[in-house]
Amino acid sequence: MTLIQRNVEQLRREGIKNSKQFKETRNFLDSDQAKEELQMLLNRFGLHTFERQIMEFVNTISGQEPTSYTIRKTAEFIDSLLTEYSVKNDIKIKILIKD
Repeated sequence: MTLIQRNVEQLRREGIKNSKQFKETRNFLDSDQAKEELQMLLNRFGLHTFERQIMEFVNTISGQEPTSYTIRKTAEFIDSLLTEYSVKNDIKIKILIKD
């Protein structure tokens, strides 16, 4: 009987783990979520008006509508570029928090 209970418990734990991974994957593939993350990045650097230009750039470069992957890779590049620029030029970044 304890053998069956252990297997059920193991299956339950595995199911919970898989459920979390599925949710994380679904969030990663969500373009709206990626756009929101890009907007937060732009706000951090005070560039909140550049989202449309970035989306047009991604569209031009990739030849397709921006996907969550292309949005995130572009945001990653912009973040590293602006962070490096800020460090080299001793620019302090103000973090604005929206309520």
